[in-house]
Amino acid sequence: MGRRPRFHQPGAIYHVMSRGNGGQVIFANDEEFTSCLVILYLVCWACDAKLFAFCLLSNHFHLLIKVGKVPLEHVMRRLKTRLAKMFNKMRGRLGHVFQARYQAKLVTGDRYFLTLLRYIHQNPVKAGLVARPEDWPWSSHRQYTGAIRSVMVDVDGGLAQISANREEALRLYNELQEVPQEDLTETIEQAAPMFWGASETPTSPSLETVAAAVERASGISKEGITGRTRTAPYCRARYAFIRKALTEGHSASAIARFLGIVPSAVSRLITRHAN
Repeated sequence: MGRRPRFHQPGAIYHVMSRGNGGQVIFANDEEFTSCLVILYLVCWACDAKLFAFCLLSNHFHLLIKVGKVPLEHVMRRLKTRLAKMFNKMRGRLGHVFQARYQAKLVTGDRYFLTLLRYIHQNPVKAGLVARPEDWPWSSHRQYTGAIRSVMVDVDGGLAQISANREEALRLYNELQEVPQEDLTETIEQAAPMFWGASETPTSPSLETVAAAVERASGISKEGITGRTRTAPYCRARYAFIRKALTEGHSASAIARFLGIVPSAVSRLITRHAN
């Protein structure tokens, strides 16, 4: 595999794959699959990334993701760190959950994007877990067929990568589901080479450090950020603090404790600004 890119390109689209440590199971039950989707949504929101597709299997997952100002390396570091912390806490254990490095490939061209959508959503079928992609609940396939909708996956943005005409994009997507995977292998192999992501997992800055950074940017002190003043400058600073803290990998419950509020209040603010 090649080295990871030296430069960050805002707006770049990547196919990302990450495996369990030593091929071990990552998601053992429905609760863990669901928890992963919640964290994936929060990390993408906090990092200003667009999720075009996903597929979770027991020992690995695939993402089709468009990065914003935050580099892919940073997005994946936060995602894997938060998932590992949550799963270890749920299971009462310590240790690595994922392989040290994820794999990623730069996505260029509408045909390759469409082929990847099909490849990602067909993974459970290829693994013999289900007969059809719509039978697997832990992928975004049913969001593309219109069976379910959520704010988590940018379906319209994904279809726009295929064709400016939404109906045409849907037709192409549905038609490609009938094409045998072996007929698409050459398209996938001829694309940009897969590269390995970073293996290091640096310590997140403390919430005190995050608050200090927001204070320097906004002029609102830590006391103002954690206080109850509801005027616009204080609310903006509080929102900026929550967004930055989430981006740095802190949990909603830890942020809530720092602010002296309940976790549901943090979640409500996240949802309000995401919609």
